[in-house]
This record gives sequence, C-alpha cells and structure tokens, in this order.
Amino acid sequence: MTRGLLSDVAGIIARTGLTPNMLTWLGLLLNSITAWVLSRGAFTAGGLLVLVAGAFDALDGSLARATGRVSKFGAFLDSSLDRLSEAVLYLGLLWYFADRPGSREGIALTYLAIVGSLLVSYTRA
Repeated sequence: MTRGLLSDVAGIIARTGLTPNMLTWLGLLLNSITAWVLSRGAFTAGGLLVLVAGAFDALDGSLARATGRVSKFGAFLDSSLDRLSEAVLYLGLLWYFADRPGSREGIALTYLAIVGSLLVSYTRA
C-alpha cells in the first residue's frame, strides 16, 4: 500500500519539474529547519517536521523510479544526505540540552542515538 501511494505522489511531483536530487536537498533543508526548532525545545512541532522531512526522503527514490532517473550518484547523494540530516537533527537536540543545566542524561542519550545511527551505516556496508 505504501509503495503504491508513494508512486502516485511521485507521479504528481514529476509534473512539477522537481528532480529526485532536488527532493533530497529539500529534505536536508527541512531537517536543518527542524534542528533549529528542536534546539528551541519545540518538540511537538519538531516531531511533525521530522515526519514531513521523512516523506521527502521516501519520495526521492520513488520519483527517481517514476521518472527513469535512477542513478548511482542519486543513491550516493541520498545516502550521504540522509546521514547528514540525522547529524543535523542530533545537533539540534544537543544544542537544546547544552543550554539546560543538569542535562547530562539528555546529552548522553543523544550521543547514544548518534552512535546507533552510525552503526546502521556500518552494518549495511
């Protein structure tokens, strides 16, 4: 069901002229904005923005398939910017916790999340 929905949405986006790589870069931009929102402590808004940014991440590959623009470079760009997006989000959380006295636990949990995120890349390699 999800793949069909993504294909339908990708078909609509294809008519706008946006390319898969543009969606990938827009996802990074949205995650950067989200990191700022999280750094201000607006976790509900940040969580909603993470979901929207996740849709961009899911759609870039679907758009590439729908438009016949699948490429090794696109896959590399997507994977690289996914890791960068994660790092930016964690930076936003670290910024939030760094501004709060007695937030060692938050910093430690964010650090563990960063390590876990990096391990995903290593287990795939």
